Amino acid sequence: MWIAVHASGVLSLMRRRCHTGNTSTTPARPAALARKAHFMTHTGSTAHGVPVSIFIDGHEYQSHARRVTTADLRRLPRPPIAEDRQLWLDIPDAPDRSLADGESLDLAPGMRFFSEHPITLHIDRIAYTVTRKRMTGQELRALPTPPVAPDRDLWLDRIDEQDKKIADDEVVRLRDGIRFFTAPGRINPGAR
Repeated sequence: MWIAVHASGVLSLMRRRCHTGNTSTTPARPAALARKAHFMTHTGSTAHGVPVSIFIDGHEYQSHARRVTTADLRRLPRPPIAEDRQLWLDIPDAPDRSLADGESLDLAPGMRFFSEHPITLHIDRIAYTVTRKRMTGQELRALPTPPVAPDRDLWLDRIDEQDKKIADDEVVRLRDGIRFFTAPGRINPGAR
């Protein structure tokens, strides 16, 4: 089966008729058509009815609609995501965006979403539970009560590596069990 992309952007299917020995016309240049199809799916340009691949909580789903609401996104996984769980848009190298109930958004291939999955992180050996996959250094500093003092630095505790100082505007990708510690700003812990 070949997928032909016409200049109008409409997709049509051409099949081989194996049962009669007859073969329908196949595209003259399948490589050129494949390149155009690749371009269309990787630039967000899709024809009506062609599914868009998105990811929710790490699983791939196909959406035939290009504009969806949060309710539509909740219904894609089986079982559906409960109404009491927050949906987030995963934004690479930036803080993730919380999606409001009933919010509409345009889908692009490869978009990633996640629902609340608690992540436990530690700052100075005290556990904190968050539901975001990325946070800035400033947001991490605000988790303890009282927040980390301005005269202290926040460090990412890395096993078998030199610890990393986290700037206030730096975005940190979080994972369950990640550890941070604070130290006075005038020393350099873990330096060799």
